[in-house]
Formats: sequence, C-alpha cells, structure tokens
Amino acid sequence: MAQANPGQQLLQLASQYHHWHNENKAKGPESTRNRRHEEEMEALGGRFQRLCEHWITDVARREAWYAHLYHHAPPPPVDDWPQPLVFLGAAQPGNRVEVRGTEDGYRVTIDRKQVARKPPETRFPEQPIAELHVSGIAFEEHFAAPEAALERLVEWYEHPEGDAPWEWSRDLYLDGLIDPDFSLTVRGKRLVERRRGDGRGHAVMRL
Repeated sequence: MAQANPGQQLLQLASQYHHWHNENKAKGPESTRNRRHEEEMEALGGRFQRLCEHWITDVARREAWYAHLYHHAPPPPVDDWPQPLVFLGAAQPGNRVEVRGTEDGYRVTIDRKQVARKPPETRFPEQPIAELHVSGIAFEEHFAAPEAALERLVEWYEHPEGDAPWEWSRDLYLDGLIDPDFSLTVRGKRLVERRRGDGRGHAVMRL
C-alpha cells in the first residue's frame, strides 16, 4: 500500500491540530481536556515544524505550510512526490522489476511496463528476500540509494547517536527505506538485516 509522503504527512498533522484547536474553542479555556489538548498541539506543532525543515526545502512553500497550520490557509500540493519503492530487483538476463504502493495495493512493472497489480493484503517480509519471482523470472533485491547513504543509514540504525542522516533523506525515502519521520520501512529493515547477515537473504516470494 502507498505510504503517506511528506506532504500528506504534514496535511494529516495539520488536520489533527485544527481538530483540537476547534474543540478547545468550543469547550472554553478552563477545560482540563483543553489543557491536555494544548500540550498535544504544542508537541504536534513541533513535529510539524521539524518535518517542514527536513523535507520542504523551498522557503516560500514552507511558509505556505506554516500559514496552513496556524492560519487555515490552503495547503500546498501534496501529490507531487514520487511513490517510493517497495521492492527493486534485477535478474540475470538484465531485467529490472519495480514494486510500488498504490491506493488500492501494489503496482508491479518489469522494464517499466506494468505486468501486474496486487491487492493490499500482499505482504513483503522484513527478512531479506533471496528471490522475488514475477512472470516466471527470479529477481534479486537491489537498492538504488548511493552506497554512502546506505552505509550511513545502517550505521545510524545500529548506533542511533545524534541526529539521523537527514542529508541523505530524499535518496533513502525514494528508495523506500525510510518514512517521513526517518523510521525504517519494511524494505529498510530488510536492508539492515541483509547487511547484518550474509548479504543476500533466504526468503523466496512470488507475485
């Protein structure tokens, strides 16, 4: 299934922020629930700002997001982010398979031609995949992000000291390894387990 991109994540956070703000206005300033909501709104606003700083590089667009959160201005577009990979694989003949999430499942392409759509119930394992079989072809999982980005991600995950390597965030996100909060995705967990083990994996999956 398609994961929320950074813009969609910001939109969801803003929606919750506006909901609590409207509830507080309706109940009055002395409500115990309101005080709790104000604390939650403060934490949510901090998370919103951190996501903006990390993902929204255009200053004008970032200001537009702040105006949406604090002044109910219309939000910037949220659907102009490419959908990250769920699986990327290569076969000995040179074929390349890509699996990406959609709103109603997964889209499977071989050499950029769609060959299948899979339902949302399809599950990819967290353990490394040795082979993914599609249309009678066996694919070994590959990773598209630069090697320096992959090494830095695994290093930070194994020893999470200091800030996450946000300088590599876009490469890692588009490769399907992290979500907007820099948490590992299922594909990201496969990368880490693969680097811990023999480098290839043992699970076999068929689509």
